[in-house]
Amino acid sequence: LRSEDRRLNACQYPALFFPTLYLLRGGYSAFFAQQLAMCVPRAYCPMLEPAHHAELLACERAARPVTAQRLVHPA
Repeated sequence: LRSEDRRLNACQYPALFFPTLYLLRGGYSAFFAQQLAMCVPRAYCPMLEPAHHAELLACERAARPVTAQRLVHPA
């Protein structure tokens, strides 16, 4: 993520879109279980929750590089 942020801001160095990054040991679910008071909203929904499957697919599609999308779905 950092190298992509640097690439996107190459002409504005040292500017970044994400100047501060946090890595969570065990992921957000572990952080949520241990630090509920710091989380807003105070509700946790697993990433693979069936009710949000369509939203997950849309985010995955949006995150793919354009060239990969063309290979999967040629025009």
